[in-house]
Amino acid sequence: MKLGKSIFLGFILLIISDVCSGQNIFIYNQQTGNPVSNVALYNTDKSLTSISNDIGIANIDVFGSTEEVIFQHPSFNLLIIDKGSIAKLNYKVPLNEKLINLDEVIVSASRWETKANEIPNKIEKIKQQDIVFNNPATSADMIASGNEVYVQKSQLGGGSPMIRGFAANKILFIVDGVRMNNAIYRSGNLHNVLQADVNSLESAEIIFGPGTNIYGSDALGGVIDFHTLNPRFSLEEKVTTTGSAFARISSADFEKTLSANINISNNRWALLTNISYGKFDDLRMGG
Repeated sequence: MKLGKSIFLGFILLIISDVCSGQNIFIYNQQTGNPVSNVALYNTDKSLTSISNDIGIANIDVFGSTEEVIFQHPSFNLLIIDKGSIAKLNYKVPLNEKLINLDEVIVSASRWETKANEIPNKIEKIKQQDIVFNNPATSADMIASGNEVYVQKSQLGGGSPMIRGFAANKILFIVDGVRMNNAIYRSGNLHNVLQADVNSLESAEIIFGPGTNIYGSDALGGVIDFHTLNPRFSLEEKVTTTGSAFARISSADFEKTLSANINISNNRWALLTNISYGKFDDLRMGG
């Protein structure tokens, strides 16, 4: 009986010692703290290898105590560290994400992503920081702020862009890829560009020159492409709500504007709504 107990205890101790001798490390994203799976671990001559599992755990028993271990993953920078330094990190190894710098692309100029320096047309891009800095009253004022497009005004709060002498139905307005006008609109100055609320725009692109070969005859003078604000997803499962609002009073044109937007989201869906109200006085001339 005593012999059986001794054999059983010895077997248990053998299992415990084998588990304790295993050296597992945790590999994680240094920016987010999330585990990184499928990280390849190997020595300098690639004779010994290991790989991290779905929860970022990898076994490094195969590597020598003074051997350098190389950590490789396509989305992270290459890391070379010796086994002793891994122990100093408490067997938790951080990886830095790769930063990939992309050239500026213009989506609307040829209806697919194209580098700006490969497009034959002249293009003016109005970025979000430009919109915030200039604080335009309307989308027409936003277009005129770049001093590249003439905007005809017959009343305060209005505006009809003119490109290369063309206006109204000779200029195509697009909001997030949806046409806002066509060739059957009136040929005189038309203020339909005001349909796009400037407070709900993230950016805009103005293409100078005919875009007939891409957009049709509606784009004889050029194309003005608006991009609205994108909803922002939350990193949490619970629903979060963010928003902003502002009020503006201008003595130059007796403007009174109120605008507010709200973003409701979790990590699976997002909703963005913007509401604006503006009132302008009459435009008068003469002395």
